[in-house]
Amino acid sequence: MDLTRNIDRLREAIRERRRAALKPPPRMTVDEWADTYRRLSRSAGSTGGRFRTSTVEVARGPMRAASEKGVRKLTVLSATQLMKTTVLENVLGYHAHLDPAPMLLLQPKEDFAQAFVKERVSPMVQGTPELLRAFGGRAAFKTRSSDNTLSFKRFSGGFLAVSSAGSPTNLAMRAIRVVLMDEIDKYSATKEGDPVLLAEERTETFPMNSLSVRVCSPTVTGHSRIEAEYLRSDQRKAYVPCPHCSHEFHFQWSDVHFKDAEGRSDPSIAALMCPGCGVLWSEADRRRVLTTPHGIRWRQTRSFTCCDLDQHPEETRNWDAEGRALCTECGKRAVPNTHAGFRASALYSPWGSLEKLVSNWLNCQGDRERLKAFTNTRLAETFAEDVEEGGIPEPDQLAARVEPPWNGVPDGVKIITCGFDVQGDRLEGEIVGWGDGDESWSLDYVRLEGDPSQDHVWRALDELLQTPLHRADGTPLYIQACAIDAGYLTDSVVAFARPRLRRNVFAIKSASEEGGSRKPIWPRHGASKASNGGQIYSLGSLSAKDRIEKHLAVTQPGPGYMHVPANRDKSWFDMITAERRVIVQRNGRPASIWKKRPGRNRNEALDTRVYAIAALESLRSRGVRLPVTAPGTGAPDPAAAAPPAPPANHRKRRRTASGFWT
Repeated sequence: MDLTRNIDRLREAIRERRRAALKPPPRMTVDEWADTYRRLSRSAGSTGGRFRTSTVEVARGPMRAASEKGVRKLTVLSATQLMKTTVLENVLGYHAHLDPAPMLLLQPKEDFAQAFVKERVSPMVQGTPELLRAFGGRAAFKTRSSDNTLSFKRFSGGFLAVSSAGSPTNLAMRAIRVVLMDEIDKYSATKEGDPVLLAEERTETFPMNSLSVRVCSPTVTGHSRIEAEYLRSDQRKAYVPCPHCSHEFHFQWSDVHFKDAEGRSDPSIAALMCPGCGVLWSEADRRRVLTTPHGIRWRQTRSFTCCDLDQHPEETRNWDAEGRALCTECGKRAVPNTHAGFRASALYSPWGSLEKLVSNWLNCQGDRERLKAFTNTRLAETFAEDVEEGGIPEPDQLAARVEPPWNGVPDGVKIITCGFDVQGDRLEGEIVGWGDGDESWSLDYVRLEGDPSQDHVWRALDELLQTPLHRADGTPLYIQACAIDAGYLTDSVVAFARPRLRRNVFAIKSASEEGGSRKPIWPRHGASKASNGGQIYSLGSLSAKDRIEKHLAVTQPGPGYMHVPANRDKSWFDMITAERRVIVQRNGRPASIWKKRPGRNRNEALDTRVYAIAALESLRSRGVRLPVTAPGTGAPDPAAAAPPAPPANHRKRRRTASGFWT
């Protein structure tokens, strides 16, 4: 009897297992899967517990599109720290659990790929019971084997391969159904071609149900992969109903108001204004709508032609319940959804405040690089770089700003530096006076004639560096630092600078800045040793030229303005404007570099200003600060008004019969 009951139980268990195996997976979207099954792990930096899409409601649209009928490509152009990683994680989890498939996850570099597995994939799998079972249980997931490594993880019915976009072999060796690509604007082209195209070629064996997901923040206009992909998509935007009039609109920076009654910028009053009723939203209104389930409605906005009419969905506002654009004449869906694209700025973030966002924006004004970063990472917009040339004025435009020669060193000058370039028959350099906010005065442009391999040229430079300049009242000021280019006649430059290092005389060379990467103007980690025992400092010349570009763009005296006397030779204006910042392609990515303009052979004035800036930064790196005006007075701070002391080792000197100082 017991044997019969045991056999019956076994048969029933087998039938249950069979029914469970044959039972189709539940039909749900990616966001529904995440809300139902996903659990957050505290090890990933979250608070733990159940995942709720409404916490980052803006991500619901892209996640739902990943399981939308007809979608084969999914592009997410988003602000940082908003939804990109969330979309990738949940699409991965959904397929590993309910729709198993071979998957490939791409990161820009190998270390990024490994970090994503350790910090994102592993905590998600170990925190979600259904995923842990799919990957073979906790013991199997933690045990290193050929089926479970940092770059390859097998689960029931499929696998996850993780690679860098720069590994063409990895991109070509497997048939893949789901491709997940993170930060695609940072991908470098391989010998075989564009890594995005190479990865998507792996999906050709799955013509009916493949999926390619690309996420990134944008970069430079005309050179951003993610923007190009978004423009090829159906261009969905997130519309939100106004709580005051129910008018739907998508958030734009122009909708943010932060001016008081006098027209002054005040981040504390920052608020969104509805373009329909003109009512300002409170911060509570914005956060409430951004955390309301299904409160954000994604709409196709790509223009189309149907019934012989050119139609723009943002104007016609003719959408169906799913946000698909409809023809105003025939009522048919007019924009295909094969490639679904999503775009959202930090205005859709429920975590940051408008006050902080506006404060960041105001702090970026006047700083091109910071404004570029804000535009890319917070507004999710490309930054318009001038592909042909940067913001350097024409020589005659700059010459039109000259002012009468000064009677001595101007009162605004607080510190003096200089920079020298070594030519075959001379030393050429600029002496620059610096004031508050990097306002500068070109005090002199010097040519010391003679062969720099001969001692007498260097004696002339030494005399120049130790000779004081005077204000109109006779107060002496001394050159506090000098940077000399050691790219030519390196040994001679180093031999001159080595015994004068305590007087802040430096031998410098431009750093290697391949691909347009910006190094700090003055090195943070000291100098390198020269062959003759001296020191050479590595200069970030691209960063210095970027700063000069910003200074030349200032047209009124004040912070950053460059004062030039009217007696300056015309060739100086040609030389300091001889180069332009241009955008070029380096390894498949846009890079900002500096190049000479056509017909300009000489650029010594630009180089010597770069070196003078480097000398200034050398002082700052040693804690020397430029004096500022006394608070609330607009007058110089009396404590800072004393002229700089003579350089170290300064002593009384006498002129020799040869005419040089000893």
